[in-house]
Amino acid sequence: MRNEWRSNAWLFAELLIISIVMWYVLVFFASIVSARMDHPGYDTEGVYSLGLSWVQPDSELYDNSRSANDAYQEDKEELVRRLREIPQTEAVSLGSMILPYNYNFSGNTYTLQRIDDPDSTVRVLFSQKPLQSEMVEVMHYEGISGETPQRLRELLDEGFVLVTENLFEAVNVEADDDAIKNVPREWTVMKYDSTTYKIGAVIRAIKRNDYEPAFYPTLVYPNRWGNELDLRVKPGCGREFEEYMDENIGKYRVGNCYISDVKSVEVIKEANQRDIVQMMEMQLACIGFLMLSIFLGLLGTFWFRTQQRVGEIAIRLANGATRGSIFSRLISEGLILLAIIAPLALPAYWVLLHYDLTLSYGMPDGMGMYVLCALVTFALLALMIVLGIWFPARKAMKIEPALVLKSE
Repeated sequence: MRNEWRSNAWLFAELLIISIVMWYVLVFFASIVSARMDHPGYDTEGVYSLGLSWVQPDSELYDNSRSANDAYQEDKEELVRRLREIPQTEAVSLGSMILPYNYNFSGNTYTLQRIDDPDSTVRVLFSQKPLQSEMVEVMHYEGISGETPQRLRELLDEGFVLVTENLFEAVNVEADDDAIKNVPREWTVMKYDSTTYKIGAVIRAIKRNDYEPAFYPTLVYPNRWGNELDLRVKPGCGREFEEYMDENIGKYRVGNCYISDVKSVEVIKEANQRDIVQMMEMQLACIGFLMLSIFLGLLGTFWFRTQQRVGEIAIRLANGATRGSIFSRLISEGLILLAIIAPLALPAYWVLLHYDLTLSYGMPDGMGMYVLCALVTFALLALMIVLGIWFPARKAMKIEPALVLKSE
């Protein structure tokens, strides 16, 4: 290696730069996969959004006796009762800003206050979800301690509120799993008007779509009012429910309130995520192209470098060296270069993380995934080096040394 220190220096710099680029790309790829595979916090399969509309006051069909706000609410609740009687219905409820994939944000800042120490507080910006308690069964929210949607509904009926598990993450407060699970016993939520709510359970973080992490914690609290009407059908009854509503949607009018349309949330999801999906596919294609370019470039570098050393290989063979010893020497030289760059590449990774220069918004907490990406980076580089040396070295060793030395 000393005889080729100059070429090795350039190769050293190339490996260092490539390792940093590969790690950065792998972290970005891992963040996309992590965000996509993470539980969304709900289950929209079999859920339908029912459009609520109102007869306008200037219409001949307007019922003046049902114009008060209380009448509107009573009419909506009567619609809910009638929908609950449909044989295919599993759960139906009213709420506000419940469904994902709409990208609207209804937020407010609340104060977390310790039960045993009222002076210990944390200010948190919550995404609010006011709803009637049955909505947790429609959306299939689940508690991190095993609470079922039915149990969560009972807690809401008792006046408790629900918070999501990313509660402390959003305000950069370190907390382990036990601390999160103990939130109902240790904290309360105080509104800006000093109204205090007891926390009934901690539920899974709620994402607004399939490709993003849950950026904000969510506060779920009981509320009678709401203009969003959502319904979950029993398993396997979606087609029957759609056919029934196509034929009978005109029957669902109470006072001045009526159902104008029925949309599957799966259809809403597909329509609203189409641009995101296309962008993700383009990003993944770019990642694939970049990784292939890096692979072929590094492979070609070591291939060309090994072919240039055919004369050296012939001399070693002529002097009694075995093919195995020559081959292991060539491979070890490349891997030694990789081992030398590792102590320099790792600090570069840390700098990118420390200054938040990576595109890793979907990564799980902790360093585990970043370390895994580093290990995968070095494994891929080692594979490229071995392949780049293996094939030309095998070809060179099949040539008679006398012929190579004669041409030299």
